[in-house]
Amino acid sequence: MITVCDEASAESCPIFPGRVKRIAWSFTDPSSFSGSKDEILKKTAEVRDEIEQKVIGFVKEAEQLMYWV
Repeated sequence: MITVCDEASAESCPIFPGRVKRIAWSFTDPSSFSGSKDEILKKTAEVRDEIEQKVIGFVKEAEQLMYWV
């Protein structure tokens, strides 16, 4: 299970029963951005790109683990 809660607020993240590996990814919350519309959009796109890179890295890592099974 992957959450986008940071470590500090992990206790308020959803809990799923069963055996899971918990991974907490922390990203800046776009709702906290200030500035012009263009500045907010740019910052939001940066967070989107960070999330994309994390997901790509996670998938690559999972693929490597699958080859060893």
